[in-house]
Amino acid sequence: MPDLRTIEEIFQQLPASVTDVRSTDKWSEDRVHYTAAWVHAYAGDRGPLDKSVADAGAILPADEPRTRTQLALLRASGHVRAGDVTEGVRLAHTVYEAQPVEHRTTLVSSLARKVVDAVPAQRRREAGVTAYVELVGGAGSPRSSA
Repeated sequence: MPDLRTIEEIFQQLPASVTDVRSTDKWSEDRVHYTAAWVHAYAGDRGPLDKSVADAGAILPADEPRTRTQLALLRASGHVRAGDVTEGVRLAHTVYEAQPVEHRTTLVSSLARKVVDAVPAQRRREAGVTAYVELVGGAGSPRSSA
C-alpha cells in the first residue's frame, strides 16, 4: 500500500529523539507496524497483517500486554475478514478470555467486538462464534452487506 510505504519512509528519516518505544509522546517503530496492522486487518490482507503484527511484537517491550492483545485481536479480525472465520474467532476467543478483567479496557473490548462484526451473517450461529459472542458480551453491530 503506497501510503503505508510513505509512512515507513518518513519514519526512517525521523531522529532517534522522537522514536523512543518507551515514550507515550513520541512515535516509535512499533506504532508504524501497529498502524499497518489496522489497515491490513480492515482490508483482510492476511499476509501483510501477520507480518505487521509480528514486526510490532518483535519491537514491543515484554511488559506491553495490552498492546500485544490489541495486535492479536486486530490479527483475528483480519483473518475473519480474509475468510478464515474459524481461526480468527478461535484466536480472538483465546486472547480475550486470557485477559484479566482490568486489561479489558474500552479499546481491547472494542477490538474484541470488531472480530464479531467481521463475521459474515451466515456464520454467526456457529458454535465457536456464539461462544465468542457470549464471552465479549454482545453480538456487535450488524454486518453491512457492502
